Amino acid sequence: KNWQNELRECFRLHFSILGYDFQDHGTASWETNAWVIASIDTLKQPRRIQRLLGAPPWDVIVFDEAHHLSRTRSGKKTVTTQNFRLAEALRSHTRDFMFLSATPHQGNPYQFWSLLQLLNDQLFSAPEDLVDHRGMLSRVMIRRTKREVTDAAGQPIFRRRQVHTERFALAPRERQFYERLSDYLREGYTA
Repeated sequence: KNWQNELRECFRLHFSILGYDFQDHGTASWETNAWVIASIDTLKQPRRIQRLLGAPPWDVIVFDEAHHLSRTRSGKKTVTTQNFRLAEALRSHTRDFMFLSATPHQGNPYQFWSLLQLLNDQLFSAPEDLVDHRGMLSRVMIRRTKREVTDAAGQPIFRRRQVHTERFALAPRERQFYERLSDYLREGYTA
């Protein structure tokens, strides 16, 4: 409902919600509902994917929280989520994808590369290419920091962080724990 309200109020776009405003008992449901909001958990079911692929193609599909479209690799084993498989299936059924995510990288180069592959599989041939050609990310990605986000009048939406150092005395047990933890961390970093 939040997405529906925001899109209506901010952009005058009237979307229907799958499971609330209509049901998809067949492919025809997708032919008569051109502007749809749907839960990825509902859409990733195999029978629904087939209905989606049987419907006319879309201009754009938007995935919110796109970092949940993940494919990871550990050694020679690759794990692909159903969310990723849904996006992969729909890639050929839309002109454009738009992924929204505050955390697209997740600290995993292969997972990030896999996400980028859904957007443009010609941009980077391997995860290692991301390091050498970071500038090419701007072809598929727009990054905004909180500092850059403003309202219509140009005023910052997010308050700047105020950092203050507080000093306090440690109890003997706290001091001992702090010193032992510090020693442990120094050893770990040295190793």
